[in-house]
Amino acid sequence: MLTAAHQDEGAGARDARPLQQELQVCNSAPAATDVNRQANVAVPLALAGFSLSVTEQGTYLVSRWDLSVVLPDLGAVESFLQRVAP
Repeated sequence: MLTAAHQDEGAGARDARPLQQELQVCNSAPAATDVNRQANVAVPLALAGFSLSVTEQGTYLVSRWDLSVVLPDLGAVESFLQRVAP
């Protein structure tokens, strides 16, 4: 049997620490603009026969067949795309 001390008093009565931890995880995710930029580059690269991957170091790996190139950032990937698929 539940006593008055055990009753759920609504969301305001709950501990906010799990929510704060979730927000910290979300804040460490890449910005939405970076995700959009990456998608806007990955699609035309794929149509040209290339694959785009993000390495553990945060650099970008562009591959086609048995050849690949590591690029330091999305700006370099965008420049590479302009050279291979104008």
